[in-house]
Amino acid sequence: AFHSGAANSGDRSEQAWNLVVTTQGKILTAGEAWNASDQTLTIWRFTGDGLLDTGFNSSGAVPGVVSVNPTASEDVLRAVLEDSSGKIYAIGYSLVSAGNAEAVVLRYLDDGTPDTSWGTNGVLTISNVTTGVSEVDYAVAAVLKNDRLYIAGRGRKLTGDDDYFIYCMTTSGVACSDFGTSGLVLSGNTTACDGASPEMIIDSQNRIVLAGDESGNTNCSAVFDRNPAVFRFDINGNIDMSFNSAGTPGKIVLGGSFFGNGTNTDYLSQMALDKNDNIYIGGSSTQGNARAYIAKILSTGTVDTSFSSNGLLLLDYSSSFDDSVSGLCLDAGGNIVVAAWSKTTSSNTDLVIARYLPGGTIDTSFSGTGKLVYDSDPGNNKTDMPLEMLIDSSGRIVITGHLVHSNADMAIWRLR
Repeated sequence: AFHSGAANSGDRSEQAWNLVVTTQGKILTAGEAWNASDQTLTIWRFTGDGLLDTGFNSSGAVPGVVSVNPTASEDVLRAVLEDSSGKIYAIGYSLVSAGNAEAVVLRYLDDGTPDTSWGTNGVLTISNVTTGVSEVDYAVAAVLKNDRLYIAGRGRKLTGDDDYFIYCMTTSGVACSDFGTSGLVLSGNTTACDGASPEMIIDSQNRIVLAGDESGNTNCSAVFDRNPAVFRFDINGNIDMSFNSAGTPGKIVLGGSFFGNGTNTDYLSQMALDKNDNIYIGGSSTQGNARAYIAKILSTGTVDTSFSSNGLLLLDYSSSFDDSVSGLCLDAGGNIVVAAWSKTTSSNTDLVIARYLPGGTIDTSFSGTGKLVYDSDPGNNKTDMPLEMLIDSSGRIVITGHLVHSNADMAIWRLR
């Protein structure tokens, strides 16, 4: 594991929400750091050896780190991407006033300097993505494909329900004219509140898979009775009517009957696809305490009942406290690799990395038992919190998030 207090002078807090390994083998992470009064949009770059890359933003206040504060308020980056030319895109949101957030897209050059042809000094603000229906646009996921940037998030309406949105823009910074309405597609729920953090992947057939959780309650500030939901659209933003065609075309919702817990809360926090475009989701399910889970949905939009127990694998890393999947990948052999957080006491959280065979059974060839528990300070009440994971081209597991001792530091873990 390696971590950085550099962006916050060592006496504040920071965390990364997303990461990518560049074509040069360097690790980019994006998130936020707290300065004396607010949060800043922050990008870190590390060498393959785990050192801050001082050639990145070399003339900045902290070489190896880019920190931008467009609103002097709450600014968060949730996704980071690299294009074929080495340009860096970082996507998130900025709180412009109380209760009003706008999506932001940063574009930086490979050396860590802003691309001044993009927005204002490398920062493009997308005001009112969901114009006319939203006061808050949380942009939290992104995919770059064919010189188009697809951004997913949640729009909180002035009245009524929350909706997930997908916004398409070209690498020239303008809305895609042939995607949805002026570049915008909404999940279109009229009686459900979509959650804060959707996941998005474009599959091998150029279909957009969007996943999150929703509540049937129209009070979107309430947190209860949440159910994982997966949507699929074509590349132009039209609902894919072949997905779950015998149910609700274009969408599948896994409710309390699937999890066996009635109307309790079940969150979706991660998604991965296999080579056949089957969909794996993970998160936490209320089963007394919160338990991590993995579920499998076929590319047709129906549950794969041959996976584990009728499509659901409930994990129990901590029998008495909460745990949740916060990273989910498939390796080259189709095995399922999970990063999870697990509370061992009410004030101590460990990182768990586990691997499962394609059918959902634990892979005991991984670390001897199928799982590895990482505790950065054994015997003390500390937090090791994973927030995102990938498997690099060498098959290594790379995880980012934060660890908390006295303050929260952005952290990266890598396993062979």
